[in-house]
Amino acid sequence: MNNKEKIPKVSVLMPCYNHEKYVARSIECILNQTYPNIELIVLDNGSTDNSYEIIKKYSGQITQILHIDENDITKCGSLLQEKATGDYIAFTTSDDCWALDKIEKQMNVLLNNSNVKACFTWAAKIDENYNVVQKAEETEFAAKNKTREQWLEKLIMGANCLSYPSALIERNCYFNIVVREKMYYQLNDKFRWINVLLEGDIYVIEETLTYMLWHPNGNNANMSAPTVGNNIRTINEAIDIAKTFVENMQDELFIRVFKKHFRKENATTHEQVLCERFFMLMKLAESVPDLEQEVISFYYRNNTYNENNIFPNLIPWKMDEPSYKAALENGKGIKLSSGKQKKLEVLNAGKLEALKQCILESEMEIEQEMLIG
Repeated sequence: MNNKEKIPKVSVLMPCYNHEKYVARSIECILNQTYPNIELIVLDNGSTDNSYEIIKKYSGQITQILHIDENDITKCGSLLQEKATGDYIAFTTSDDCWALDKIEKQMNVLLNNSNVKACFTWAAKIDENYNVVQKAEETEFAAKNKTREQWLEKLIMGANCLSYPSALIERNCYFNIVVREKMYYQLNDKFRWINVLLEGDIYVIEETLTYMLWHPNGNNANMSAPTVGNNIRTINEAIDIAKTFVENMQDELFIRVFKKHFRKENATTHEQVLCERFFMLMKLAESVPDLEQEVISFYYRNNTYNENNIFPNLIPWKMDEPSYKAALENGKGIKLSSGKQKKLEVLNAGKLEALKQCILESEMEIEQEMLIG
């Protein structure tokens, strides 16, 4: 590629915190990319080692060098986004490396497929000496390309399999989804990629172009390293992601994504889709048991309580929908813990006073969980 002024610009955003051993190599692999129109923005996030001094040695080559006095992940991310002027946004960390043709190959995909909003690559894991310790094909990041609907199903129902430092996203798409992001610590990538898929397609280059330095422990331990605190946060964030997208996805897209899991194969009406959302939450609760409370919460939040017609929004569950009725009667087809199952049976029985008591108990449980958390 040539004629820099006429090709889209890629902004590469690199935060750095205490990576004096690695940051120089990470910077150089970006400066030496074969794609000619790149702006590199590096922010030292209050490092207490020699990282900032090393970064400043590249002041004639890095487009912008930023520094904040104290380590602040939120402020760091906001500043990097604010300074980006490119047509596309790429992410990396100050201890990861790229193949020198990574951006060029990704831009070839994006420029020739207008429906693709983000492009990823396979990612291998390396040690501190930059030796490959796990080939990309052996990691969770060796994802095969799928349709948009298949990606949504996989990410909502399973774990993230798309590498953050491999991502290259169209600018407009990126800033559209940033406003919807939440303060996740463990599953922010997963939440971000699902939001990208709500905007359009993604594509994975099935080639190892990204190399992630893996720190299982110590001061530089990766955010996804398996610690007790990380595991608890992962469960809580998984619950929030599941209910956010299962409950709020547009009906038409929800049907396309989850149709093969439907209790009623030809469900199309809003009321039927509402029922299918309930059963989808129930299915997800099988692998994330703490989601069971949300199953109960969703049930009573989507009903109007009165003596004559307790559940007018979910009439198919009690009336003329055998698929739903069979699944709800006596717990048939339902896999919840005994306590949650009892609550659901009371809800379905239409006993108003018992229902109110269940709601009260559920609210008390939520309050207790919030206090414990």
